Amino acid sequence: MDCHLLSHGISVEKDSLHDCCLTHGYNGRPFIIKLNKDNTVDWADVFDLKKILKDGKRINEKECKGCRLLGNERIFTDEGDYISHINLNHWNICNSKCVYCSKDYNGGDKYFNVLPMMKELFAYNGGKAINTEGELTFQGGEPTMLPEFEELINMFTEKKILVRIHSSGIKYSQAVTDGLKNNSVILVVSPDTAVKETYKKIKRVDACDRVWQNLEKYAEAQKEPDRVKAKFIIIAGYNDSIEEIDAFLQRAKSIGINRIVWEIECMYAARYQYDIPHVSMLLDYAVRETEKCGLTYEYYDGAMYVQNKKNNVIRDITDKAAFSEEFETLKERYKDRNLDYIKIFSQ
Repeated sequence: MDCHLLSHGISVEKDSLHDCCLTHGYNGRPFIIKLNKDNTVDWADVFDLKKILKDGKRINEKECKGCRLLGNERIFTDEGDYISHINLNHWNICNSKCVYCSKDYNGGDKYFNVLPMMKELFAYNGGKAINTEGELTFQGGEPTMLPEFEELINMFTEKKILVRIHSSGIKYSQAVTDGLKNNSVILVVSPDTAVKETYKKIKRVDACDRVWQNLEKYAEAQKEPDRVKAKFIIIAGYNDSIEEIDAFLQRAKSIGINRIVWEIECMYAARYQYDIPHVSMLLDYAVRETEKCGLTYEYYDGAMYVQNKKNNVIRDITDKAAFSEEFETLKERYKDRNLDYIKIFSQ
């Protein structure tokens, strides 16, 4: 069993390099090397270490054993000193303070300029260390706040390397727009709501309209209809209602968004071991309504896990009034869970 990320992936963290950004087992994020004080690396050493450590990670409970990306159907025999997938998670500066986010990412100041490291990788081995069919993903705080953000995007998109950006959408970026126009960027923005009051409760900043206005600009720029995605994380006690789902879909469709990402807040899902009846029911409603609106959708990990757990059976909604009544009854039954969960965010 193998994983392409173990052979050809790199995740840049705040003080270390890993093969990927997947938190797994006890420690997660299979480790390669600590960064030195100037945050530089010897890429020859990195490639040697990846080869040496790979086999041990695959069978190690604390790193990769049991990871969903390991499997007989994903056998990679291609070797070579090149990187195809890069994840950047080296900063925690952000322009929102989402209630569900780690306190480490709510207005932090941890950052180093990763651009020199990336330039060295591009130059390594005569430019053969970067696979142009690969992908760069921004996964840390708010990427548009990085001083080198636009230069990084331009560097990768000039090589026709796909750039995947997870953003609050609060700050508009011309480089993102340019990347969408030439089909080299995928943008995922997570407003989690289309209702101003709810947005302020979740994000703890007043920027709802600005985010949706920026989303509209990005949607207009995209060359393909699924490159700009609006993400909705179902957060118990905040936006877990039929009205919130309806408002979100209506606003997304009205500005030209074609792709919706559905997710369930991971802390809540894990706290109750994915036995989350009213949230699961609302997710069924969300995907059915997405289809009715003529939009496409995808799941992120929490939502995917919930749907897989019930064998991807999605409830058929023929009578919305009856469905709504059943949902509200179920939600009332689990309201104490929501209250206990909200207390965590207020601590």
